[in-house]
Amino acid sequence: MGNWDWSAIFTGCAVAVSLIALWLQRRDLKKQAKYQRDTFELQNIINENNILIDLAAEVIGNIQNQVQVLETLYQEENFKRSSENNILELGRLRPQYEVDPNDFKEQRDNKQKAEEKIEELNDFMKDLTKELTDKGNAIQLQMSGSETYDDVRNIMKEIQELLSDMRLEIESVDQDVVFKKVEILNWAKQYTDKEIAILDKFRDVFIDKKGKSSKKLEEMKLEV
Repeated sequence: MGNWDWSAIFTGCAVAVSLIALWLQRRDLKKQAKYQRDTFELQNIINENNILIDLAAEVIGNIQNQVQVLETLYQEENFKRSSENNILELGRLRPQYEVDPNDFKEQRDNKQKAEEKIEELNDFMKDLTKELTDKGNAIQLQMSGSETYDDVRNIMKEIQELLSDMRLEIESVDQDVVFKKVEILNWAKQYTDKEIAILDKFRDVFIDKKGKSSKKLEEMKLEV
């Protein structure tokens, strides 16, 4: 042992330790760089999801407004038909009975108010329809290529069908048909129920996307 060069041995050990430390440092740097790169990419996904969630919230609000407007339109169209039928009935009675002119005036005023309200609602629907088309296209474009794209596209089709069905029913009611209040409420409820079911599916898609991204980010933090 007296012939050993302890200085060389210590130097060699020091070099080995330095090499190991350097390797560990490089490994940690690579791991940190990968984490930062993955985190950056994931953060971009989270930001995109937040944009989608904001768009989805606007779409949901738009659809709720459209359903409400169509339900009100159904009621106003019914009120207009009722006034028109009352005017016709008063006209039939007038040759045989004395009819108060104020009754005619009241029904004509009611009809005019309903017509003005209907025009206002139809104008509002045009704006809402354009907005829904723009927002819906933006969401589908943003989600193009994602695994949930088809789900969203199919839900948007369901929404369009729901609104089209409501509009068709409003336009197809015969002129002489006047519904009772309970019938109007029941008609509105069936579509409100459908709206809620569709929007729940729509909302769940984006809640799930946000949840998966947030979970992935937390897992990446634990890996560091």
